Formats: sequence, C-alpha cells, structure tokens
Amino acid sequence: MTSLHQPHNSFVIRIWWEQAGDSQPLWRGWVQHVRSGEEAYVQDLEGLLGFIERWTGKLFNPDGSPRLLE
Repeated sequence: MTSLHQPHNSFVIRIWWEQAGDSQPLWRGWVQHVRSGEEAYVQDLEGLLGFIERWTGKLFNPDGSPRLLE
C-alpha cells in the first residue's frame, strides 16, 4: 500500500443529471474523502472510481472482475 492507502475509508458521494438545452442529460457527480476533506467533481464513473482508488488501491482486476480484499 502507498502512504495514501488506509485500511478504512469513508466517502460522501452525490450524483445528479444535468440537462443542457435539447441534448441528452449528462451524469455529474461530486465526491469527498471524509478524512482528508479532498473533493472532486466528476463527469463519469471512471472519474469517480479514479478518485476513490487513490485511497483504496485498484477496485477491479484487468478483466473487470472485482478485486478481493487483501
């Protein structure tokens, strides 16, 4: 584990849809790591997972299956 990875983490996550004119609604989100207070706005699931994985390490194997806790 790197120095950022902790055995327990808490996150606050908010997601919503935004309508921009006549286009399809867009998924938006906000996530905060509770302990550090660091936060980010995201536009897709990959952005959300990327933020969370900074503290947890990779959540999925290269084949897309969930990683088991070590």
